Amino acid sequence: MQGRVRQACAAVCGAADARAISAWELPSASFLAARVGKEGLACRWLGDCAGLLKRGDTVERIGPPASKDDENASAAALAEHGLGLKQRPQPILEVLRAARERPDRYILGVDPAAAAHLGGAVLPCNVGDELLLMSDGFAALIDVYGLHDEAGLFAELATSGLTGLALQLRAIEQEDGDFGRFPRFKGSDDATALWLRIAA
Repeated sequence: MQGRVRQACAAVCGAADARAISAWELPSASFLAARVGKEGLACRWLGDCAGLLKRGDTVERIGPPASKDDENASAAALAEHGLGLKQRPQPILEVLRAARERPDRYILGVDPAAAAHLGGAVLPCNVGDELLLMSDGFAALIDVYGLHDEAGLFAELATSGLTGLALQLRAIEQEDGDFGRFPRFKGSDDATALWLRIAA
């Protein structure tokens, strides 16, 4: 399987061997998966997706800790080069490529070694508990923009739904069109979320 993934990637990239391709050129993704079983809510993850489990009045975070501080500090340090430009200036490209080349960047991709770094947890859960699974772009509402805390996000979710929260997210990003208030490398990131309720 590992060999087939590498071969397919090399074919798409037009290279004889995927190992000859720089890490920043390779496809990659993050994930967080959850399954309810007899043992409770079992979760596994790689990368920076996030989850929240609401049990009564308690909200518990699932997945890796929020890690946007370093990325945002790096973006702030490069603000003079024009963070919002479609044609990325060379200093910004170099930093972004270096971040993708880090040897400790464990996410879904063609490197089978990443599987050894899967994160995981098993949490108690009950019928009626709610689960919110988010890409880091959606989790930016709490991790980057601070519009809500984790409990507040669920309260707003009950009122506005996922669509309302997505509109709040994009409004913040549009209002900060010059990236001055929230230095970042993307004007808007992928914002995907699933809101689930645990049933019998």
